[in-house]
Amino acid sequence: MSFAGHVFDMIRRDKENRELRNRRREKRKDMQETSLHSESVNEQPAITLEELEKINRQLKERELNEQRYRSRILLGILCATLLVIVVLVIIFKWL
Repeated sequence: MSFAGHVFDMIRRDKENRELRNRRREKRKDMQETSLHSESVNEQPAITLEELEKINRQLKERELNEQRYRSRILLGILCATLLVIVVLVIIFKWL
């Protein structure tokens, strides 16, 4: 392909991209208009105070369980490291 072929190809791609950008802009404007005029998007679900407290309790329990899990893993890693150090000390004393 000669230089002119590359230029024409670039011009064609630029034109296609421009058309795609315009389509995306139109689609985005339509989506914004429908979301602004839609009442279901603006409505918040009705949650009672009891349900909210229950959700908060569940979140706190989940956080506590995750913290316990991390602590157990850390304790296991520390014990394994200590065991390896003790074994290495014993082996090197015998040498």
